[in-house]
Amino acid sequence: MRIVFWQNMLSFHQSAHIRALAATPGCEVTWVVQEIAPPERVALGWPVPDAGRARVVVNPDDAAVGDLARERQEESVHIFSGHRACRVVARGLAACTPTTATIGVLGERQDGRGLRGLGRLIRARHDWRRLRERIRFLLAIGDGAPEWYRRCGCPAERIYPYGYFMEPPESVPSAERPHGGPVRLIFVGQFIPRKGGDILLRALAQVSTIDWVCELVGGGAEEAAWRQLTERNRLAGRVRFTPPLLSAECMEKLSRADVLVLPSRFDGWGAVVSEALMRGVPAVCTDECGAAALLRDTWRGDVLRAGSVSALRHALERWIDHGPRAPGESQRIIDWSQCITGESAAAYLLAVVRHARAEGPRPEVPWWD
Repeated sequence: MRIVFWQNMLSFHQSAHIRALAATPGCEVTWVVQEIAPPERVALGWPVPDAGRARVVVNPDDAAVGDLARERQEESVHIFSGHRACRVVARGLAACTPTTATIGVLGERQDGRGLRGLGRLIRARHDWRRLRERIRFLLAIGDGAPEWYRRCGCPAERIYPYGYFMEPPESVPSAERPHGGPVRLIFVGQFIPRKGGDILLRALAQVSTIDWVCELVGGGAEEAAWRQLTERNRLAGRVRFTPPLLSAECMEKLSRADVLVLPSRFDGWGAVVSEALMRGVPAVCTDECGAAALLRDTWRGDVLRAGSVSALRHALERWIDHGPRAPGESQRIIDWSQCITGESAAAYLLAVVRHARAEGPRPEVPWWD
């Protein structure tokens, strides 16, 4: 089987399952991107991922796009991400539409709230009216994404829940602390309104116990406002701001935390939730975060209503009262996280393609237990 991914950049959100597919016997994988990595992502510490055996094609011209589309059509599967926002993806989709290749889409749900959300829904419905007959399957990233795409007009039988699959840790530091200590909370992400750091700080100001510390790792336009909120609520002694780190350093900090907190007002996925779970760290996120799909059992974390300070406070108090995470609890989460590895995702994607081609049964979603 020949699989071609069309995306805007080489993303470490995608590399684990693409590399695993390329290592699968009988699979030939090409990764077509508009650019290696945008400068703003590099500034945030995003690494350039390892594509493994996958062939990487960067910013192909029209002739090369046409060649990629026409090659070995009957055995080819083309999977597109972001055709509205990326010209290479749009050109690839246009070139593949007249062929006999199998076409799929990989996408997050969009924020459908308010007038802007209505506009997104109208545009998406227009796309599906135009592409409905050619799209054989849709990999819907995140909790709520299947329902979003049903509203957009995609037939339910062509929708398959999907996610982002992060690079595994090389090692995981022990959670044990010889002398105990406060519960270590961590937020990792951009300091922007959508990520909800202000909600976290307001919730922390209302937490009844003081047996915790919290580190906010990242940077962005809201940093000054969040620092002011910290001072105003007298949290400066227990809240620490850390600038953006290289990925390895950031993951080291995450590995040593007791709980990850991602209070996003909206997040298509929230990759740091996956990264936390793979390191044995439970996570707290909102119902507007796609990675809420991974937190169906409370021993892995909590899902709370987006924008609710009181709901976040109650969740934080539960985890703080629970105390520092124990090695056995961490190992249970790590063992479970094998279902969100690149290898697991690759096997699931191949089963999706077989089902979409009427060559096999509809696969079970690995992380739905």
